[in-house]
Amino acid sequence: VVERAFDMHEVEEAVEEGRLLEAFSSGTAFFIAPVREICWRGRRLRVPMTEGDSGPYTKALKTWLGNIMWGKEQHEWGYVVDEE
Repeated sequence: VVERAFDMHEVEEAVEEGRLLEAFSSGTAFFIAPVREICWRGRRLRVPMTEGDSGPYTKALKTWLGNIMWGKEQHEWGYVVDEE
């Protein structure tokens, strides 16, 4: 695993070479949204959707974070607030 910045030229190249596995965006809380295509410089770069409406990593991450959020899985990021 490598964490680094990349540019859209690299994304375009990965799509053309079939190396882009999937893409998603994330926001506050657990909102994970799969990305089907990226529009860039007048082109539509298609992102694979091998699990129907997402990819396996997107699906797993969304499930995992959802389980933490709803208290179905214990994790240091989540805690249960008792309702009165």
